[in-house]
Amino acid sequence: MKEVAGQVRWTPHRVERTLALGLDPTTRLPRTLAASQAGMIDQDRARAVSEPTAVLSDQQAAESGPTHRHQTGG
Repeated sequence: MKEVAGQVRWTPHRVERTLALGLDPTTRLPRTLAASQAGMIDQDRARAVSEPTAVLSDQQAAESGPTHRHQTGG
């Protein structure tokens, strides 16, 4: 992490958070990935789902994430 952080001039914590945000939807958050690919949520909203689910099991995380109701605001 420190080597990457030095190359991009980010803190190691920021590198870790950014990598997690990129990996979580592909491995743990399929609903978030689908919503992102469909253009229904942006990076900030994906992070708002990803960070709190870090404490969940993979199965619990996969069951969480945006639903149609959340995506449309209704």
